[in-house]
Parts: sequence; C-alpha cells; structure tokens
Amino acid sequence: MKKLFLTLFTAIVGIALWAGENLLPDLTQWSKDGAGNFVVEADSASITHKGGQKAASLQKKIQVEGGNYYIFSGKIKKTSENTKPSVSFIARTEKNAWLFQYIAPGINEAKVGEWQEFEIRAFLTPIADNITAIIGSYKDGIEIKDIKFEKTDWKNGRDENAPKLEYWINMDYNDNIAYSHNLGLNGYEEKDIVKYFQDCKKAGVTGVQWRISVFGHVLYHSKGAATVFPGSMDVSKLSGKAALVADTIKRIDPLAIAVREAKKNGIELYVWLTLSDEGYKRDVPNYCFPEFLIQNPDCHLLDRQGKPLYGTLCYNEPKAREYRLNMIKEILEYGADGLYLCTRSHSSVFGSDKGDDYGFNKAIVDEYKKRYGVDILTQDFDVVKWRELKAEGFDTLIKEISELAKAKNQKVRLGVASMSLSNGILGGNWGKTPLHWQKFLANDWIDSIVDGQYNVEPYFAGRENNRFRCAAKAHQKLYFWAQMVRYGERVYSYEELTKQAEFFAFYGANGAIYHESVNLEEAPNKYLFPLGVWYSEFDK
Repeated sequence: MKKLFLTLFTAIVGIALWAGENLLPDLTQWSKDGAGNFVVEADSASITHKGGQKAASLQKKIQVEGGNYYIFSGKIKKTSENTKPSVSFIARTEKNAWLFQYIAPGINEAKVGEWQEFEIRAFLTPIADNITAIIGSYKDGIEIKDIKFEKTDWKNGRDENAPKLEYWINMDYNDNIAYSHNLGLNGYEEKDIVKYFQDCKKAGVTGVQWRISVFGHVLYHSKGAATVFPGSMDVSKLSGKAALVADTIKRIDPLAIAVREAKKNGIELYVWLTLSDEGYKRDVPNYCFPEFLIQNPDCHLLDRQGKPLYGTLCYNEPKAREYRLNMIKEILEYGADGLYLCTRSHSSVFGSDKGDDYGFNKAIVDEYKKRYGVDILTQDFDVVKWRELKAEGFDTLIKEISELAKAKNQKVRLGVASMSLSNGILGGNWGKTPLHWQKFLANDWIDSIVDGQYNVEPYFAGRENNRFRCAAKAHQKLYFWAQMVRYGERVYSYEELTKQAEFFAFYGANGAIYHESVNLEEAPNKYLFPLGVWYSEFDK
C-alpha cells in the first residue's frame, strides 16, 4: 500500500502502511490516566480533558527489540480550537531507565474536526527494552483511531513521498592541497578544481560545502576583512605542505574558481565558514590566529580570571561580531548558493568549556550588571540567566548573518554536533551555552541544519530527526554528517557508508554530507561514483 510522508504543518491523507505486525493491542487494553473522560473502543477512543495540570491520556507499555527500526502512527482529531493534543512514546531500558521521548511533529496544526495523521520514526538503541506509548490532551478533547506501532526495516519503512536524498560533499581545500600527493598530484591547482566539479557532475553530486579556512586564516583573496594564509607567519618555518598552500593562494583565488565551476556544472555550492576555530597549537607563534584576535585578545571567550579560551570568539562582544560579519560580506560577493556555518572546532587543543567555565567577557559582565545589579566577577549570580545572556551573542550573530545572506538571495545552513538539537546546547568550546536552534528556524534565520560533526549513530540520528521535525517548517531541511574516516585508524568501507545512508533515508532526511572530499577522490571508483549510483537508485 502507498506510504506517505508527513509534511510538517500540512494535513495530508493516507497514513504510512507497510508489512509488519502491529505491536499495540486494541485501545480497550490501554491504561487510562489523568483528569479526563474516556470513551474507549477496540479501534478508536475519545478523550475529554476535565482540567488540571496533568494530561488526560491513554498509555500502553510494550516490549521492543532494541537495534531495530520502528514507526508509531495513527490518526488524531481535535474537537476544539483550544485542544492541545499530545502523542509520544518513551523508550526505556530493561531496568526502566529513561532513554528518550519521541514526540509526534505537527499535530497541533490540525484543523478542528478533521482527521490528521501522525507518524514518529525511530531506530531504538540496542539497550532499549520497552516503550510506553502515550496519547492524550492537555485541554479540551481529541479522538484517535488506527493506532499502530510496527517494527520495520529501512527499505520497507521508507516513505515513498520522502524527499529525494541529496548527495553532498565537504571540500576542505587546505587538505586537498596538503594531501594532493595521495591523489597523484603536486598541489591542487585551477585545472584540478575544474576536473573536480566535472567529476562531481558525473557522480550526481547535489552540492559541495567549500571550506575557506585554515583555522583562523582564510583561503580566498580577502580584501582586508580576514587574514589570508599564512598571514604574518614565517613561511620558512612551516612544513612543506603549508608552504605549498601559501604558494597556491598567492597565485589563484580558489573560491572564485569553485563558484564559477560549480555553476557551470549545476552543483550547489555553500561556502563553509567555521565560527570557533580561530587558531591551533604549533611551534610557530600564533599559528593561524587571525590578525583580528592578535590585536583584540579580549574578543576570545574569557574565564572569570580573564584567561582566554584561545581560538573561540565571544560573539557578545560587538567587535567580534563585526569581524565575522565583515568576512561574511566579502564571501557573499562571490555569489555562491549559500553559507555553511560550522560549530566544529580544532581550537579545543587549547582546552574547552567543561560546562560554565567561560563567558566572563566585559560585554557580558556589563550587561548582566545592567539587568540584574550583580557583578558576576565577584558575586554569586543566576547561572541560567547568565547562560541565556551568553546565548544572545550567538543569536544576534545568526540573525545578522541571515539578514546579509537574504539581501544577496543566498541561504544559511548551520552545522551542529549530533546531540545539540536534543540537548539544546552549543557544547564544545561554548560549554552549556543554550543553542536556540528552534528560534533560528521559526524566524527563518537558517534554511537547513547539518547534524553531526563526526560519526552519527542511528539512535542519535533518530532523536535529532524527531526534534527537528517537531520544530521545522516544510521548506527547511535536515542533513546528516557522513564521516569517511575513523581518525587514526582507517577509511570506512563502501558497505559501511551505504549502511549509514540507509538510516538517513529511513528518517526522511534531505541528504548526507560526506567528510571529506580528499577521501572520496583518493579512490573515486570505490567511493565517489558508486555512492552517486546508490543515491540515484536506492529508492526507485
């Protein structure tokens, strides 16, 4: 039977069906909970909330087999405009430890009196032993029917109307020069960039995220907004690879060539810019630190004693935001399709925020004292309010970047770690600073999210996908990071990579982004072209 994909905020017809036993018994065997009136029959029920804080709900615990795909689906109807329906399931271990709650997206947008389908997709971690299904309302009433919880596999469970899975590649141009010998080249010149995009077209690649940075230096012909590699560093003290990069950027502007060739070959190109990666530890002083941070050390994130977290900017400081926005303005003039704002960082070599270690810059100290009358350098303070204040700097940066990009008809994509959407924190060098990604989507400050910065496991991908679908608009996209290499060990096999892509497909993600290009190019007939065939044919 036809399988239909639930588009957020849009009522659609035809619930997804596939071969598989419904693990939920009829509704008469469910438990009644909360303050409400219940009329329950085998295949349908109505619930009327009687008031109070607790939802009126039907609940049922069932056994599951961890390490498998499941889909929870059904139909729900609101009886009034005030109705606040809730549909979810909670996964637990054998010892009943809470793993994660999966919430049905889009159900509050249903029209009163009309049946709306809901669907929750999940890969349950191998330690999952049981789930509790919960359907109810916090206010007024609902009707429910056709409730199913079914075990499936990625292929049979994939929705026929899911978006076409896009095939993206991360191109770290610095690495392509540094490891060009692995490609049988001595550098990565204009002719190599030309061939690269021709190969991408042959492979059916959707788009490329083109990295412009070497930590805090850039690999495009900046007119003063950024420090072009190698900056003021003594090239003679750099390795042969770095000298080759420095020589290349003197002769060509790789970003200009990439934009030109991407357009010529019908490849989308997003300029990849890191937001907390402004330096690295090497024997050379200030290795790859931008001149801006050398001249403005107070724009590093600072701890309570004024010690900097090198390489990580404090975006509450107006000067730090101005620095980044000036770079953005230059980059947008190249005319690519969009920006990829990555929170991945190498600057953790200097240390990272274990939670609430940093964020005592003057702009934050002064603003907190202005709002709450407390000096956070010397007095006790409200940590939650302080975290939210820190987040305002990042929020403002994303908003201002979005405004600049929209003026140039370009899109904005945000890259986060594989638990950031579920946990709601920036993490890494920003510690427990809140990440207001739902606000970014709601205000259309970003158009898409790349989830993951290393290996993404199917369980975590399911959690992140569920959170995203509950917040995103129909036109906003979710991509998953597809790692090519287990660092220090080996490149993944083609079979491992396609196994990973299967769960991207099951969730209805918009695509995968392979990190990174040099690994695909080292064995194009093993990776680049076969993956293209897989993406073009897997759900025909």
